[in-house]
Amino acid sequence: MRRLAALICLCLLLAGCGADRSWRFAAGTRYLSDDFIAGDSGKLIAWYELELPRLDLVSDREPPAAQAAVRDAFNAEMDAVCERLLAEYAAMRSDAVYGYAASGEEDWNRPVLLELSVTDSRCTARLYSALATGSADYSGAHVLRFARAWSYDLAQGRFVQWYDLAKDADALRLALAEAVVAQAEDAPYYDGWEQTAQSLDGCAVYLGTEGFTLVYPQDTLGGHAAGLPTFTVPYGAVEKQLSAYGRALVAE
Repeated sequence: MRRLAALICLCLLLAGCGADRSWRFAAGTRYLSDDFIAGDSGKLIAWYELELPRLDLVSDREPPAAQAAVRDAFNAEMDAVCERLLAEYAAMRSDAVYGYAASGEEDWNRPVLLELSVTDSRCTARLYSALATGSADYSGAHVLRFARAWSYDLAQGRFVQWYDLAKDADALRLALAEAVVAQAEDAPYYDGWEQTAQSLDGCAVYLGTEGFTLVYPQDTLGGHAAGLPTFTVPYGAVEKQLSAYGRALVAE
């Protein structure tokens, strides 16, 4: 039944893919920002600046219901991501207000912040993928840096992960890790980082034009100074590990 539903969805999408198609998907973003200033001193206590991917449907008439549903499902998930980020910021701001009151104006060091921005995106007839990087500053010694990636099958109206593109998930994971190790052979990372690189847990994987872009979490492969270790593995380098579905999804 699930297979039939996916087939119907694909057929509905492809029905509008001819030369006379009056609609198209397009990459967009949603931007939000705000700050919190102490009323007694005018000092900045906390602020956030968030940019999240959006899926737009450009049409010169009322878009087909199936495509509108695909767009709305993607944007609903991004709204949920935004709500989680704002809840995190609210907790950070609450702690900052308490810290400001406890330390006093003279000893207040710097505001807390939460920021996220879309650094790359790709939208084809079949795939929308976006990569965002951000930071969270809790006024501590170090700023926490992070990355998020989302990939969305426009034909099936569903989010996909890197392993959904594989014939065998373990084989693809190891092939990607091998390519990463080859690129960073002399990198000043932790001892044994090559083994750590084989785990893609917490890794933001972006399906870009050039290939798989892997952004490892901060402090996993190397120290704080290493930032977010980022590698791009061409699709051709792991083509044997991709399923027919995976090859079709990342094709232009």
